[in-house]
Amino acid sequence: MFEIALLDVVSFIRQGSAAIAGAGALFGLFFFSGGKKQLFRAIDQNTVIASVVYIVAWLVGWMIRVPAVAAHVGISLEPAIDDFARGYMVQWPLVIILAILVLTSRRGFARMPQAYNLSFFVVMSILISTYGVAASFGRQELSYILHGWHSILTLGTVVVLDYLFFASRNDRRQLAMLTETFSWFTVLIFVGLGLDWISTYFILPGALDASQRFFFVQTLIVIIVINGALLSGPLTRAASTYLSAQKKLPRNLHLGLGLMGVISLVSWVSITFLDFVQDIGLTYGQLATVYLLLIAGGFLTHLVIDGWPLGTKKIFRNL
Repeated sequence: MFEIALLDVVSFIRQGSAAIAGAGALFGLFFFSGGKKQLFRAIDQNTVIASVVYIVAWLVGWMIRVPAVAAHVGISLEPAIDDFARGYMVQWPLVIILAILVLTSRRGFARMPQAYNLSFFVVMSILISTYGVAASFGRQELSYILHGWHSILTLGTVVVLDYLFFASRNDRRQLAMLTETFSWFTVLIFVGLGLDWISTYFILPGALDASQRFFFVQTLIVIIVINGALLSGPLTRAASTYLSAQKKLPRNLHLGLGLMGVISLVSWVSITFLDFVQDIGLTYGQLATVYLLLIAGGFLTHLVIDGWPLGTKKIFRNL
């Protein structure tokens, strides 16, 4: 029915882990400068783990050398092999610097805040140079740069937000601080989505691939917009009302926030996965079915962590 090559998986992991590491470093800077020390420390492990995963995936990708890229909204272009190889040559020193940052922050980036500045710059440079390094600079290279950079603001931001929500679930004060930032997270996600659209429809209109995969991704984008509006609007206002009064969130509101987070996470992971797995060969209906099953599985996981139906909350309390 479909084919998934090792190179597709490696490219997906590289893009995803770099986006998460970049978003972690970006929000580490944001939380540190804003005096939100609890969130600053909470995000530390997320950033370090994502950086390590990227380094491993990058090394595997270097051995495979995969010259393929496709933009998130259905654009499909392949950079020249020379450009791809040139990108790896540019990235070698950047990856070494990132590895040094991880190795020297034995107690975490939170003990060395200045590392967030450098790590964000390094990861951002890695993302925009993956496919955007060519002998001459043009519209195609600009598209690759925007395509690589926006992942920090979209997929990376969503994963970081969900991670912080999970890490803050037993700390009402920390959860209140996180809720205050929801609107900013949503703004950045929409900015990233805008960069993605600019990099495709306005820069590479001739490479549009109007397939079922393309239309499914458009559906996901609509879902993301609606989901983001609900999360940053009425749900956030309701949560802020309870948390500002030092009250526990009602179960329905807590589950609603969890569901919105699952939908956002599954949507962006699906978009990024389809970005790199072009020969998946599934119809629109099949893609939608898998998407809904992933949401159901993610939400069920949220329920189990929250203690339903088997009283499992204590098991996850200290994770």
